Amino acid sequence: AFPRLNAFSLWTFVAGAIEPPEGRLEVPLHPARKGQTRPAVPGEPGAQAATTVYVTQKRWRIASLLEARPHTGRHHQIRVHLRAAGAPILCDPLYGRALMPDALAGAPCSRLPTHALRIDLPAAPGGATQLRACCLELVYLAKAGGCAVILVGHVTKEGQLAGPRLL
Repeated sequence: AFPRLNAFSLWTFVAGAIEPPEGRLEVPLHPARKGQTRPAVPGEPGAQAATTVYVTQKRWRIASLLEARPHTGRHHQIRVHLRAAGAPILCDPLYGRALMPDALAGAPCSRLPTHALRIDLPAAPGGATQLRACCLELVYLAKAGGCAVILVGHVTKEGQLAGPRLL
């Protein structure tokens, strides 16, 4: 699904906590019924290697905030890896219901509590994709550092607006 390693990372809330607080989850995955994925049985034909790196950002009594970064990009990889580690994503209807703490079991959720923290895209130097990627990086740094960012565009020789319109 993702052509390069470390293509993105996300923050997500999980039930409980993973020990150690940071590490690698290397669990081969296998397609399952109804479009789902499951951990593969050792030596199972069709199993695909999958690695997810995680770092615990914050822990509470019954939940944690994790940063997770897939190194392979398999279908539902992060969701299956976190469930296999005993800390499913909160409110995950496919992989998390059975392991949800009682205090959170009936929590109304309309979607998974995840946030794309970083998306890295390959781009041609000076191209529109690179400009957008750089602006996303600036916004990420501004949010992380609590500061403002001012972006300035210009008019090209052809008379077209460059910069803000592309952003």
